[in-house]
Amino acid sequence: MLKNKKYIYHLILLVALWPLAIDIYLPAFPDIGIALSASAKELKSTVTFFAIGFGIGQLVLSRFIDQFGRRQIALLGISLYLLCSVVQIYAPTIEALVFFRVVQGLSAAATATIVTAIAKDVYDQHSLPKVLSFLNGVLCCVPALAPVLGAFLTESYGYRATFVFMAGYALFAFIFIFLKLPETFSKNNAIHRDSSFGAVLLERNFLFYSLISMLSMAVIISFVSNSPVWLLDRLSLSIREFSFWFGINAVISIIGGMLIAPYLIGKFGVEKTLKIGLIFTISSGFIMLNENNTAISFMIPIFINSAGTSLTLGTSSSLAISTFSNNIGRVSALLGFIQIGGAGLFVLIIQIFELSSPSQLALHMIMLLPALLVLTLSKKILLKMNAS
Repeated sequence: MLKNKKYIYHLILLVALWPLAIDIYLPAFPDIGIALSASAKELKSTVTFFAIGFGIGQLVLSRFIDQFGRRQIALLGISLYLLCSVVQIYAPTIEALVFFRVVQGLSAAATATIVTAIAKDVYDQHSLPKVLSFLNGVLCCVPALAPVLGAFLTESYGYRATFVFMAGYALFAFIFIFLKLPETFSKNNAIHRDSSFGAVLLERNFLFYSLISMLSMAVIISFVSNSPVWLLDRLSLSIREFSFWFGINAVISIIGGMLIAPYLIGKFGVEKTLKIGLIFTISSGFIMLNENNTAISFMIPIFINSAGTSLTLGTSSSLAISTFSNNIGRVSALLGFIQIGGAGLFVLIIQIFELSSPSQLALHMIMLLPALLVLTLSKKILLKMNAS
């Protein structure tokens, strides 16, 4: 059983902020494109530049998280997030929208970074992987559920309603955190807080598992930036059909992250659960290489991948930070920068080659194959060394 269950509600509220900002406006891409005279490539860039700003923001904020504590940084980030949401309602051009998406990414970094830091503050090594996997379930289901809500808002009230909802959620989050979240940071944990990012990166386990987390997140970012163009434009799905497929994906993500991942971690351990997730994601990449001219042929490998990422994101993140007891704000920030900023940059680079959406997704999924091989072969090598 988990201790400090009350913090789960704060963490859920905070962790949902940044994926909500990415996913709720996806069904509005066609309307935004018409209103702002934007191309499909420019619309995709609003997602990838948000991710890059998000990653950079975590590096910038890392020192302040360990210096001023979690609560103040969270409130500051939510305030800026709220302001950006309001400004985006009235963005006159695609360039203006992209700019404020970057700023909103920076603000969302404040809330995302402290999620891992608070979890490390209040949960022990036994509970932490389960908590992070549960939060990963939230992280996975928001990209699946938010477009369904976004589709309803866009169809009923126009694309600006999606940004109105972001602002409303941020306002609620600010009030709740202001009234309910105590400071979890202890001054005793401030020891060695001036150690460099380079010192953290020299920890091989941290770097390895962070890269797995980054590649898993790249699949999600690639999916959310490519799926509206592929499903709504290329396959001519209606917004309701688009919402239907995302709704199924939401169910898979929720079950995988909130139920199956904690169960597998308890039964098989963190590393074996990570391997199972990698197998699912890599398999989905090879399936994605087949014809994808119908919604179901495109979404089946997405469903398999969602099952995989619901297992890989939380486990890889917990393994990355498990060797650290100090500098948690800095470690969390660097993990977030690698995971989100690195993933956003990686997706942006792949988009330059102008591959089809299924080909881009397949490439991101299969890129995790070397990680699975390293995990499997390194274990076998160690067993042989011990036997000899």
